[in-house]
Amino acid sequence: MTTSHMITRTETDGIITYALLLDGKQISHLDIDSKTRMVWNVETATGHERRGYARSLWEAANAESECFHALEHHRT
Repeated sequence: MTTSHMITRTETDGIITYALLLDGKQISHLDIDSKTRMVWNVETATGHERRGYARSLWEAANAESECFHALEHHRT
């Protein structure tokens, strides 16, 4: 069975969301502030972790313009 990956980009109210779709279903997303390019949130659906999906989103966001992570003590 062949799977299809696609990354989408949307912007709403100052937040840019990069989402990774697997066979049309969103399984991971990365949210960044459109002004500061600071990462606000990254999530990957249970059962899809550790497959490089969040990294793919990070690379897509950085290809557009450099992004930054929050300081480690602000991460959860």
